[in-house]
Amino acid sequence: MWGGGVVVEEFKGIAASPGIAIGRAHLFTKEKRKIVRKEISSKLVESEIRRFNQSLEKAREYLKDLIDRVRREVGEKEAEIYEAHLMMLDDESSFIKPVEEMIAKERVCAEYAVEKVLEKVISLFRSMESEYMRERAMDIKDVKELVISFLIDRETKREELSMKSVVVAEELLPSDIATLNKRMVLAFVTDKGGPTSHVAIVARTLKIPAVVGTGDFSTRIRGGELLIVDGDKGLVLLNPTEDVISSYRRLREKKEAVLDELMRETKFPAITVDGVRFKVFANVGSLEEVREAIRYGAEGIGLLRTEFMYINRESMPTEEELLEVFLSIGKLMKDRPIIVRTLDIGCDKPLPYVRMPEEANPFLGWRGIRLTLDNPRMMKTQLKALLRAGAYGNFKLMFPMITTVEEIRKAKELIMNAIDELKSGGIQFGEVEVGTMIETPASALIVDLLADEVDFFSIGTNDLTQYIMAADRGNARVSKFYNPLHPAVLRMIHKIIEEAHNAGREVGMCGEMASDPRAIPLLVGMGLDELSMNPSSIPKAKKVIRSISKKEAENLVTDVLSSKTLSEVLDLIAKFNKSEV
Repeated sequence: MWGGGVVVEEFKGIAASPGIAIGRAHLFTKEKRKIVRKEISSKLVESEIRRFNQSLEKAREYLKDLIDRVRREVGEKEAEIYEAHLMMLDDESSFIKPVEEMIAKERVCAEYAVEKVLEKVISLFRSMESEYMRERAMDIKDVKELVISFLIDRETKREELSMKSVVVAEELLPSDIATLNKRMVLAFVTDKGGPTSHVAIVARTLKIPAVVGTGDFSTRIRGGELLIVDGDKGLVLLNPTEDVISSYRRLREKKEAVLDELMRETKFPAITVDGVRFKVFANVGSLEEVREAIRYGAEGIGLLRTEFMYINRESMPTEEELLEVFLSIGKLMKDRPIIVRTLDIGCDKPLPYVRMPEEANPFLGWRGIRLTLDNPRMMKTQLKALLRAGAYGNFKLMFPMITTVEEIRKAKELIMNAIDELKSGGIQFGEVEVGTMIETPASALIVDLLADEVDFFSIGTNDLTQYIMAADRGNARVSKFYNPLHPAVLRMIHKIIEEAHNAGREVGMCGEMASDPRAIPLLVGMGLDELSMNPSSIPKAKKVIRSISKKEAENLVTDVLSSKTLSEVLDLIAKFNKSEV
């Protein structure tokens, strides 16, 4: 219900990229083709396999051109999506051989074999509990559609937008997004998808509002109808009145003014009203994100995810290749600290050149430090590259998924082995501080013991919350239990910080909680030394810190730690925020 008693039709979805857009709908539709089983004679099997391989070659050439265009129009990180597609086209075990075998054994046409083989893989990914892995089924579907399009001689064409529009679709595959002229896109609205879908990632990168998971919205409208897309609330308004449009325009102008102010102030440090300074760092996973971190005012990197150096390739990177990337990051950051997390992979985020067993629950399985300690050559290669980079920049390293003191000691032995090898080779290296992530209940309960082994800690609240609350944040049925503001999680975080400080160790936080405006007063009151977050969250976080008193935040922590329920915690935070305004 809006002013004047007018009912505006609203559609609720998932807020995927913030911002407000007002414009006409452009319905992105694709012809739905049905692939039928067509049998061939034994004489045609070889030529059909040859036709399949020719379509792969055409698809490779198409993707290479697409990668160049995406790199120019969007950026390096998004281009990596299509490089992964290129690797799928060369996957012998999961794709090429099964298709060729099906053509030969069942004597069916190539497009039918491609459809059947990749649909099995798609079904496997869609059945996974992790939302991120379910979304990766879209990559496989994209490759399937691309190969079939060349088999039936229908190449992908660039979608033309005659005017700036809100692009509405049932779903948008990565290659669909690539065909759009992004300068003409006001917003994205899709029936399917989640916050980790490609359309959401691209929209956030390009600062385009997006709402996904709207159900059947694309079937409820016609092209050209007027829409308001509220990417902050996950709302789409259909055919709004002039009053509603004016209201949203004022809101958009206000938001833009606030953002401009935040960006002007973000270059200054975050100091509370009673004069206590807090370090605000960035979480990054690519060179592009490092540049973004600097632009948003990061004082350092609190989490450098090194997985991007290992993905989208067929073999493990060499020491020299890793060193080159570390040095590029160090050059950008100058003397600012860079905390590097050693390789954190598992069967939920596998590498093609590391043998990974299938696991029923990858979050409780062979991952993080467990996997890298079992692959010492891979671990040592990364450590040597990092030690060498330490001679030229302010690098630190930390280990993921620690649960025991023994794991830290074994990891430190590998560091000493790496140092010995560098010394014997006469290779220059620097000293780097060693830390660990606290992201398991086991490590949280032995902070006092781990403090004897490491120089600093970083709390990974995403996994820690998941483990404490026994709730997979990607599982919609139990996601209501996943909340880092729950009393159990807050008590654990308070204990971690207190015991670390008692041992003379600094504590940072690199989970999503660090950027939550509701949580920041609590983290300030608990005395967290450093908050690390997505680069775009830094300006707002700094503003929140500047608006509060550490003394008052400490009082809030005292009250919150006595709370018994999540609702009590949220009420206390709400009252605190009102009193601090």
